Amino acid sequence: MFTLPDAAALLFLADLYGVSVDYILGRTEDDQLFDDARMPKTEVQELFDKLGTADKGRAMGYMQSLIDTERDRNQNGG
Repeated sequence: MFTLPDAAALLFLADLYGVSVDYILGRTEDDQLFDDARMPKTEVQELFDKLGTADKGRAMGYMQSLIDTERDRNQNGG
């Protein structure tokens, strides 16, 4: 039986592969999230673009763990 992914799954996949949800859904041919000529890429975006798909997933996981650690530290008064 075929089921459609929910919004959370689509967002996870888009983040994992560094593309937009519209790209995953086939609504655009543009797979780049940050290719807006009006806004230059940040250093982090430039570095992220150089990673392969698997490394992008690992980088996202590492960044999330840093954010979680900082949030926990702030909640615990540290």
